[in-house]
Amino acid sequence: GIAYGVKTKLQRYIAKKLHSIANSGYTFELHKQYYKFGLVGKTKAKLEKIMDEINTIVPDVAVVTSSGGWSIEVTHKDATKGAANEYVANKYFNITDRSKMAHVGDTMNDSTAVDHMGQFIVMKNAEKQLKDMSPYRGPHYKRAGLAKILRGNYKKVK
Repeated sequence: GIAYGVKTKLQRYIAKKLHSIANSGYTFELHKQYYKFGLVGKTKAKLEKIMDEINTIVPDVAVVTSSGGWSIEVTHKDATKGAANEYVANKYFNITDRSKMAHVGDTMNDSTAVDHMGQFIVMKNAEKQLKDMSPYRGPHYKRAGLAKILRGNYKKVK
């Protein structure tokens, strides 16, 4: 495996972490331009440590957990669900007033929408850390929760 063309701090960090994988025959070409990548870990503690390291090394990225904390997603801070939601609302629906925008989520990768939307509605099955970010609760996703939320079936809990 080869890791070459390493130019940024984030790429050097990834190359170092993937050294053993590269030696096993896996090729990770760091000379390419990446927009988003994900990591899955053996333990949540190790992933949290990696998140902290990435945030320290590269402050212009968004690092969020998903899959209940068993994986992390890394992307540019301006290429998040929240920024994308706001862009679509502005460009395609001519909605510029954030109070008329809403996002429904259940994992920490939805947390990037908090500062971009007027309402941030969290599903009943959401991670506790995400629930702490929103006063709105909707039903569990397995019980047609999203459809119910779209019909207005959610409540303010704080």
